[in-house]
Amino acid sequence: MNKRFSQTKRAQSIVEFCLVFVIASIFMFFIVECAFYYRTFFSLQTFTDEISANLSAIGRFNVCKTPPDSEILPMLEARASKYLENNLNLRYINTSDTSLKIESTSTYLGKKRLVIFVNCAAAPEIRVKSNYLYEGMFLFKLGQTMTSISSVQTPKF
Repeated sequence: MNKRFSQTKRAQSIVEFCLVFVIASIFMFFIVECAFYYRTFFSLQTFTDEISANLSAIGRFNVCKTPPDSEILPMLEARASKYLENNLNLRYINTSDTSLKIESTSTYLGKKRLVIFVNCAAAPEIRVKSNYLYEGMFLFKLGQTMTSISSVQTPKF
């Protein structure tokens, strides 16, 4: 009787271990996915704030009127590779006296990976809005668009 009870208990512990291992693995994947998501979210906010500060140093009247071969595009690409994704090539899409739109050349599921809107309207500061398509490992595999607006107001001195 004692031997049979021991075998039953051992089988039960094996089944319990398998169930706990599967549940713990799923929970761990969820925590890792959330950590990467929020890391990318806060990196996008830092990216947008830094771009806003750098463009404000150039000046509101010069940013939207610069030709496409200026130093703005390499600066944006350098910051994008630092905070978001390596080898992210950007290009000018729409330029006017009041706005500037820059997109990445790479796409995921038909959407652009990064879109940057720069508003050079009559306000004393430049406003920057960034949209980034986050491709997660587990939960957001089909893409989640993150939006960030510059949180600091940096008028030119």
